[in-house]
Amino acid sequence: GVGGVKYSLTLSLKADFSTPIINQGSLAQSNYIPATDLPRNKVLYWRVKANGPVPSAWAQGQFTSPNPPGTPVLLVPANVAVFDTFDPVSLTWQLTPVPANFQHYQVQVAAENAFAAPLVDTTVTEALYALAVAPNQTYYWRVRAFNTLNQYGNWSEVRVLRTTSLPPVLASPADGATVTTLRPILDWDDTDGAASYRLQVSPNADFSSPLVDEAALVASTYTLSVDLPQAATIHWRVSANGANGESAWTSASFT
Repeated sequence: GVGGVKYSLTLSLKADFSTPIINQGSLAQSNYIPATDLPRNKVLYWRVKANGPVPSAWAQGQFTSPNPPGTPVLLVPANVAVFDTFDPVSLTWQLTPVPANFQHYQVQVAAENAFAAPLVDTTVTEALYALAVAPNQTYYWRVRAFNTLNQYGNWSEVRVLRTTSLPPVLASPADGATVTTLRPILDWDDTDGAASYRLQVSPNADFSSPLVDEAALVASTYTLSVDLPQAATIHWRVSANGANGESAWTSASFT
């Protein structure tokens, strides 16, 4: 309060303030947010006074509490889901029950969990939102519901989803090429956000029985240290490891 003034606050379902729902005797600020939901659709009586050597008189009033929708329950994706493809991600949730005067949902998506500068802040009428995603990103999302009186319920929990790097682009040998050495140099382009790469080389298209399985290559190139089988089709694939996990594979083959 101004000059260190403390305030007393009482809120009750009764005009005589008996059996108060809120009874605070030493509030430092001239505002108060209840820690739990107030009763819905009720006439509530409240009063406040300034404390001190000579307390002020009570100032009092009344209001009718809203009857907002409930809190949506987030369904998919699961919290901390990681995506290595970059199609729009379907965010889905559920509201039970859906009130007769339901109007819309508000969906927020942000790069941080305080939602100070949302990337998305929009309304939808269905319990679904298609989120366009980019590589190497972390997204936080939440939802709340509104009714036709513009009354709104609590925000849902906050969930996070992440996207990996793009899969590497293989440079050489070219897919389908015939190489001239049994120890070729395998080369791929540097990938944004990659801290390391995983490489597998196998005579089998399903990459069983790999000849090479390197999980943490720092360079975007690899020279085989043993001879490959002669006149064979060799399959190789590379993924990128970054802050949000392992990307999808990119694969090719050569003879």
